[in-house]
Amino acid sequence: MISWVDRFARLGYMCQGTVFILIGILAFMAAAGVGGDTENTTGALHSLAKFPFGQFLLFAIGTGLIGFIMLMCLKTFKDIDRNGTAVGGLVQRGSHLLSAGIYTFVAVQAFRITMSQNTNSEYSESTVSSYLLAQPFGAIVVVIIGLIIIATGLFQVYSGLKERHMDGFKVYEMTPKEQHFAAITGKIGFSARGIIFVIIGYFFTITAIRSNPDEAQGFDDALATLQDQPFGGFWLGIVAVGVIAFGIYAFVRAHYEHIRL
Repeated sequence: MISWVDRFARLGYMCQGTVFILIGILAFMAAAGVGGDTENTTGALHSLAKFPFGQFLLFAIGTGLIGFIMLMCLKTFKDIDRNGTAVGGLVQRGSHLLSAGIYTFVAVQAFRITMSQNTNSEYSESTVSSYLLAQPFGAIVVVIIGLIIIATGLFQVYSGLKERHMDGFKVYEMTPKEQHFAAITGKIGFSARGIIFVIIGYFFTITAIRSNPDEAQGFDDALATLQDQPFGGFWLGIVAVGVIAFGIYAFVRAHYEHIRL
């Protein structure tokens, strides 16, 4: 019998996918010049709130993301993926803990917007970097954060191209077409998300070098930066498709990942 924990965790993957698909669609619309804007997760949630039954959908996403957060905590502390205590395993488990923290913030935002559509978060990358730069050795800390984000982005691109995202899948339950679909959406999705992480990490590093917290930028700013480049609409459109692909991959992951509880 499939436990409620398993079902709740898979719902979390689907909610994660929904957020990324929405961000990708908005970015693609901006690239095509037909409305829309480059958005981070909070902006995407605000956009969703404007849809019919948007408040209900936001509440459902917030609830579902609790399942994703719970799964990430199990992967971190219970080590259900059996990553171990070697350096590589600890890094992987640390990335799960980071994901839990990020999506806790996203879930809180979903609930806040559900209660009041005009609620805005005071969080921004510049406020975080401004606080860090004011601390002793703050510039060094910001550089380290930037380099970690860049390394994470490069690792995501590498993992996508090497199809490491398929390692935990129940491939024995998948047809060849399903395996190919999961592999290609993950490859495109992880590569696109990795590129965005590299851009964000670059801005964090520049923040420390120039001692200007306004240089720190997030997901939406990274997409906007692509749009500002020569042929920016084309590059933004490509990455937007990749972000949508990652969202679709999350739905495939929800169905086929082997979750050990």
